[in-house]
Amino acid sequence: MVFCTRCGNSTRLINLSAEEKLPVWYILDEFGSRVQHSHDPSFRMVPFFYIPTQMSFTLLWPIKSLEQGDEVTRDYVENVHDELLRKIRLLPWEPADLTDISANQTEPEEAFFTSSRRNETLPDHERLEPIPTIGGGNKLKVFANYIYVKDYLKDSRFEIVENQEEADILWLNNHFKDYKTFSEDSPRKFINQFPYESVITIKDFLAIVCRRDQLEGELGIGVVSMDTLPRWLPTTYNLTTELPQFVSYFQQRESK
Repeated sequence: MVFCTRCGNSTRLINLSAEEKLPVWYILDEFGSRVQHSHDPSFRMVPFFYIPTQMSFTLLWPIKSLEQGDEVTRDYVENVHDELLRKIRLLPWEPADLTDISANQTEPEEAFFTSSRRNETLPDHERLEPIPTIGGGNKLKVFANYIYVKDYLKDSRFEIVENQEEADILWLNNHFKDYKTFSEDSPRKFINQFPYESVITIKDFLAIVCRRDQLEGELGIGVVSMDTLPRWLPTTYNLTTELPQFVSYFQQRESK
């Protein structure tokens, strides 16, 4: 069974792989768009995706007793209970000054890097064997579940195979984690990934790693210029974990 979960004006199918989880954004029709926000709403409104027809609907139902003529309202940020986060998410409808919040960024705790992620292992370098040689009629056999590799790898030094066991090179489009077992079971094989590559392939990790290039004593944001550091890195905020800092930065910069 696949369900939908609400995230603003978007839905995201769950029970899918990391590669398949993409939000589906939508705009309510004329009626839905006229339903106003209230901190004490009279209705709930949630998206519903009907898989057999691949169609999405919006379900609306009352959550309190109503009289004829009562207004239909909903909570635009339901399930957000933190007072500050509610204020931030309601800014398009309820303006507020948040420039008193520090826009400076700090290094996250270790839990940020490990939460919701399976730990990776490192290869055993002592088990690795010399790489196969190319030439003399020898070809490197490539297994790929990435269609473009199959379609465009035409070099005569390579051969596409359909079995991982007989391949010299694995070109996978899913996340690979167990490099230790891979190095022990397949010491002569290559794979198109490397341990902890997420620090540069996942954008929020990349920004954190780049910020470590700041020199000691150069932390923070320029009061006048509002430049973030290091200067070569575009200003980057994680809107999941740094939303208050981002809004404060935007409002401070807007006022300059």
